[in-house]
Amino acid sequence: MRTAYRGVTLLELLIVAAISTVLALSSVAIFTRHTDSARVVEAKATMQLLMSRARVVYQRTDKVPNTLSELKMAPGDLASENFTADSFKFNSSGKNWKVTCEWVYRGSNPPHLTVTINLVTGAVEYKR
Repeated sequence: MRTAYRGVTLLELLIVAAISTVLALSSVAIFTRHTDSARVVEAKATMQLLMSRARVVYQRTDKVPNTLSELKMAPGDLASENFTADSFKFNSSGKNWKVTCEWVYRGSNPPHLTVTINLVTGAVEYKR
């Protein structure tokens, strides 16, 4: 007596392919979200460094720094996987020092993150 050979049907293969596709797409979405939040954390950490340097320079010289050289930094000091020295823009008005990191948030409006610090009191304000 022969046993009937039962193979995999086309419908079963399509179901497995559909489930695999859904799992792959959800993992891509999760990975993308994590890389975006890593960009934000990296930008904030670099901006914290810049703000600390700006406060030190202001306390020592009583001048508000507006360039990397006034912060005693080289452009390579800000180079990272996601940003370069050109990604950071400085601006000041009175004792308020502002640094903007461009293109932190991909695909959203506005894509920039701006941090304002009062060099006297140390008060910090993040704006998107």
